[in-house]
Amino acid sequence: MTKQGLFTIRGACPKDMPLCARIWCAEKQRFPWPEAGEIHDFYRQIEGETLFVAEYSGTVVGFISVYTPDSFIHHLFVQHEYGRLGIGSALLCHALQWFPKPMTLKCVTWNRSACLFYQRNGWKKTTTWADENPPYHVFTFS
Repeated sequence: MTKQGLFTIRGACPKDMPLCARIWCAEKQRFPWPEAGEIHDFYRQIEGETLFVAEYSGTVVGFISVYTPDSFIHHLFVQHEYGRLGIGSALLCHALQWFPKPMTLKCVTWNRSACLFYQRNGWKKTTTWADENPPYHVFTFS
């Protein structure tokens, strides 16, 4: 567990999953994702992954999920109203302490603010898959 001022980063437990699913669905609906985010999709997508949550005043407000065999960050979501508090950066930093490097993640090209966020946190854009739907960048942290 990591204490970061007003919020705490800790390993997720089963009671956190419904809150993580709601965050995932809400944030997927805020952006033009090619697929809608349904609750059952969340559980299918995180199967076999390691999750850490960010807790603010006793409530889960964000999470990161990592596909452990590849040190691949599959999801990083923070509730919109808790953005710009350093929660996303703290979740990234926490994951970097737990998994071997290099770590990788994908970010859709149209999400410029997220791409800049990863670069500000030391991640390097290593590849772009422009022919995919949606197109995405691969970022690596060595």
